[in-house]
Amino acid sequence: MNNSSQLASSARHHGISDFLIEGIYGFILVITIAGWTIIGFFVWVPLLIRTTALFAATVLYVTLFRDPDRMVKTEQALRNAVRFYLHGFEHFIRFYRLRHAAEPPVGPLSDLKWKELMVECIWVIGMWAVIYFSVHSVFPHH
Repeated sequence: MNNSSQLASSARHHGISDFLIEGIYGFILVITIAGWTIIGFFVWVPLLIRTTALFAATVLYVTLFRDPDRMVKTEQALRNAVRFYLHGFEHFIRFYRLRHAAEPPVGPLSDLKWKELMVECIWVIGMWAVIYFSVHSVFPHH
């Protein structure tokens, strides 16, 4: 009898911890999606501007110099830029769905492309500064 009460207590404890863990995962999902809704959008707009300008310039270049290989890379970059925002949401939802899967091994932080990340951050900040000052020059604040 003592053994069965221990099992019932253990099952109750396990149920509470599962409920707590699932609640934490749900909270993380809501927070990350809310954050991505704002941050992802602010990164996505400059990315679309840059890749659209690059696409237009590449069309001109390919038309003048007949370099179709360059067009293929630029088209892929534009496709990736267009889908960037939605892919962010997909990553968060995929993580939530696979939250009980085995943890993959994590590589060293040096594998990250810090230089590329910094260039992207500078581009995003610069693009939003241009948009901000452009809007304020068209609609001056009294």
